[in-house]
Amino acid sequence: MDNFNITNMESVLSSFIPEYSDKAGLFLCMKGNAEMLINNQLYHISRGTIYIISPLVTIYKVSEDEEFEGIHILDDMDVIYTVIHTIIDTILHLKLRNNPCLMLKEDDISFIVSQKRRIDEKMNVMQSGMTDEAKRIYRHMIHLIEQETMLEVITIYFRNSMVESEPIDKNEAIIYSFIFSLHANCKTQRSVAFYANEANLSPGYFSTIVRQQTGKTPSEWITAMTIVNAKLLLEKSKKTIKEISSELNFPEQYTFGKYFKQYTGLSPKAYRLMKKSAKEG
Repeated sequence: MDNFNITNMESVLSSFIPEYSDKAGLFLCMKGNAEMLINNQLYHISRGTIYIISPLVTIYKVSEDEEFEGIHILDDMDVIYTVIHTIIDTILHLKLRNNPCLMLKEDDISFIVSQKRRIDEKMNVMQSGMTDEAKRIYRHMIHLIEQETMLEVITIYFRNSMVESEPIDKNEAIIYSFIFSLHANCKTQRSVAFYANEANLSPGYFSTIVRQQTGKTPSEWITAMTIVNAKLLLEKSKKTIKEISSELNFPEQYTFGKYFKQYTGLSPKAYRLMKKSAKEG
């Protein structure tokens, strides 16, 4: 997505999905070695290497040895987005999308491990049986730990001076924020006005900036992301088409089917059968 020279939106949006669908967070390697293709650059991953997981980072595992393992601090987009959205300018200044990997010192590794342990302990307590209200409180505590961890990782970039802070273009910041928000909200928000309001711009001016920067309108981006999510759910989940249409916030199954066929040429049922046949064949 460098310089926003985008020719195939569905391909770009799909590339965020294979490893970490609708998730954000981080991965820390604890031992072993792996080769990862991150934002089209090949990285050697070993103990202490951390990489960021977000819609602005495409991640593919190329290879790994038998010893390779690590820990994830990973959650739904809306949890991490709360933090990312408030410091998006900082993230852009640091050019973290171009520098998704960082080698941690032992003290920093210990901090991440400790945070992961705290999360796991609370998750285990939740499994032991408690009221719904108590579970909500524990989930909130887990979310706060995850958000604290992400903020600490950003400060590590600053502290280690691993990434030089650079000026950012205002329109570039608008596009990055839009793409991130689109991944977090596309299942419930398909209105251009919603994303324009997040950018504090009128829908018309917002659409002009997105079109100028990416070559596509916000509506085209929203449609592409909706289709990507629909295809993923049809291929990977066992949910009924009615359940999928509801998850994607369509008023009824018929409307979803009509929408899906308009942009793919196939009904949801036909698409699911096609993919199933291809796997079996």
